[in-house]
Amino acid sequence: MKYPDLSWTTPHRPARHRSPDWYWTVATIAVAIAVICGYFGNLLFGIIFILAAIVIIFESKRDKGNEQVTIVKKGIRVGNPLYPVSSIHSFYINEDDSHPHLSLRLNKPLLPSIELELGDMDARKLNDFLAQYLPEEEHEQHLADALVKSLGL
Repeated sequence: MKYPDLSWTTPHRPARHRSPDWYWTVATIAVAIAVICGYFGNLLFGIIFILAAIVIIFESKRDKGNEQVTIVKKGIRVGNPLYPVSSIHSFYINEDDSHPHLSLRLNKPLLPSIELELGDMDARKLNDFLAQYLPEEEHEQHLADALVKSLGL
């Protein structure tokens, strides 16, 4: 990959407005599961659910800021991590959403794909460049990604 001048800023994770009801729902579900676990004599599992709910609530309130995405000689750098060209199976630029994004399918079992909002990056310019080095395939949304989005996580 030759060094291009392609770089943009993207949110670490998409901004989602959560109503107070969302927080109450998470807390209520965690407490209900903890009570059920306590009833069946598995207090430790109930405590783990309470702690998980606390972590989810605090993480959802924290703003992680923006990350710089840069295409470099060896691959695509998102913040600090570099995704080498050899680890990228394919790419797809989805312009159907209100926020166009770049989807990268990786050859990694624990991180099969990443999605990056394009922000002010010209989608056509990015597509033309990436198509020279990587195959373009339409990416279906994973079940886990759809579940995370529908739950507002």
